[in-house]
Amino acid sequence: MKYLLIGLIILSANNCSQDDNKQNTKKINFVENTQAENKENKLNNLWVLEKMANKNATDFFKNEVPNLEINISENKIMGFSGCNYYFADFITLKEDSFVLKPIAATKKYCIDVPEQAYFKLLQEADSYQLKDTSLILLKDKQELLRFKQN
Repeated sequence: MKYLLIGLIILSANNCSQDDNKQNTKKINFVENTQAENKENKLNNLWVLEKMANKNATDFFKNEVPNLEINISENKIMGFSGCNYYFADFITLKEDSFVLKPIAATKKYCIDVPEQAYFKLLQEADSYQLKDTSLILLKDKQELLRFKQN
């Protein structure tokens, strides 16, 4: 009887420590998932072009600057190029890198809008950074386009 009681106490203590480990693992996973969801929620936004090739967007676009809307759940982007509306699909390779598929756009004729240069830089981007309220698109860690949250 004495040994049975000691055995039950040991088993009970062992189960408690396993439950504590499971709870700690769940807490860590929850924190990691929450951080990923926060980043995804921040990306799912409307972004307005602030800089292109390290110059102010207003130096290039006199009337209306381009914008970019990202839909992470559908792996799509869409926006306005300063002249036409555009959209494309993308593939996420790693947490902060991606490949943009070919861009499709409406075909409105516009004068003095560097739309093709903007599209070229969008296509060349291979990764991004989120800094405060900015989204920075990069190629080989060099800034191509900088957007601010709308």
